[in-house]
Amino acid sequence: MNPSTAEAATVILVGKKYGDVVGTALGLFFGVLLVILTAAVYIRVKGTDVFVSKRRDRLPLLTAGAIYHAIGALVMCKVGVTRPMVCLMLTYAIAALTVAGVTRFWKISIHAASMGTVMGAIAWLGEWWAGIPWSIVTAVVCWARLKLNAHTGYQVAVGVAGGTLLTYVLMITLIPR
Repeated sequence: MNPSTAEAATVILVGKKYGDVVGTALGLFFGVLLVILTAAVYIRVKGTDVFVSKRRDRLPLLTAGAIYHAIGALVMCKVGVTRPMVCLMLTYAIAALTVAGVTRFWKISIHAASMGTVMGAIAWLGEWWAGIPWSIVTAVVCWARLKLNAHTGYQVAVGVAGGTLLTYVLMITLIPR
């Protein structure tokens, strides 16, 4: 699972809650499609593995992701989508920059962190019903990262916990209830 596909779940849940079809479409475009296309091209050109295992190879992708989210937030402001959708894009921009900062010094599990971002959003939304299946998906993704020897248990645990906490805190800070 590409980490950006996890974001699609959050964009759809927030868009559904606020009835924001345009914001959902823009969120999926800037936050998911552009990031996945950029990653695919980067992996092919750079010749890295599909998991972008080397820390130094991750920084350009995380930076591009942060930029796409920031541009997406600006476009959303221009077209007048709901504030929660704009703030969600800003949340993901900040999360990408935070993970990029951590990645400079330590190999955190970006897969686990991205799963955690959805858990944080689900907690903020109060959509407990979505938390049950997403917890199972998150557990499977975290287990796969360990089984593939891509990360240590600590890297996975910090990724999922950090992604959850960061997203929840940013969302309660940026998005009014």
